[in-house]
Amino acid sequence: MDDQILTFVLLAVGFILLGVELLLPTGGIVGVMCAVSFLSSAYFAHRAWAETNPLFWKIYVVTFLALIPITMSGVYYLLTKTAFGNRVLLAAPSTEEVTPYQEQHHHLESLIGQQGTAISPLKPGGLVQVNGERLHAVGDGFIIESGENIEIVEIQGTRVVVKPVPAAQQSAREQEKDEQPEDQVDSKISQTPKRNEIIDPFAEPDAS
Repeated sequence: MDDQILTFVLLAVGFILLGVELLLPTGGIVGVMCAVSFLSSAYFAHRAWAETNPLFWKIYVVTFLALIPITMSGVYYLLTKTAFGNRVLLAAPSTEEVTPYQEQHHHLESLIGQQGTAISPLKPGGLVQVNGERLHAVGDGFIIESGENIEIVEIQGTRVVVKPVPAAQQSAREQEKDEQPEDQVDSKISQTPKRNEIIDPFAEPDAS
């Protein structure tokens, strides 16, 4: 076969093998065949043109060097921008697929610091109830019995991390919440006259 024909045939085979090597995991076998094909093509091109037609030899070298990055860019586009490439590479999941419970995660983050009650034993995982909502929870290094007061301290995925709240601390917080309204109610009641109390319209107002 003529050297010129072998040059073009081996060059075409080399680029086909290069594309296969980039597309499929072959362990380097196809890569070796690709290198052999390119070297053989260059050998026959040198024999055909290096001495008799140097211009053709230079055109061959320039074309060869230009086609390599073009082939690699084409394969990259095929892998990243087409459905075939997605099947070959198994395209990376989208943000929504990676974090399908993003809204739920934000909701759980807003509950950090809230207190509730364990409705099942946490050894370490179980269920708690916070603001009337049942949540999957895990104890922060504690074994929490059912009915104990808990506080959310952290979020782990779709679960909350809780710690037990001492009864004294719980009662103190409840007392703080209840004190202000009771004071206001007591002040209003103290200013309201009792039914059986007789009010003297001529009595002087109490200076105190």
